[in-house]
Amino acid sequence: MKNLLREKIMNGEKTVGTFFEAGNASVAEALALTDLDYMLIDTEHGPFDVESVMLML
Repeated sequence: MKNLLREKIMNGEKTVGTFFEAGNASVAEALALTDLDYMLIDTEHGPFDVESVMLML
């Protein structure tokens, strides 16, 4: 599987992403449909446990 984020970084291209703290997996699904290059799921400050993060992946 190609790592498109890594390729962009290695080519000096700009990347756009966001931190995700909302407690709703539907929001993560909606963000996945955008042109974001990455989304960081904040498990320190957000309401997520391992199981909920796995469901979002």
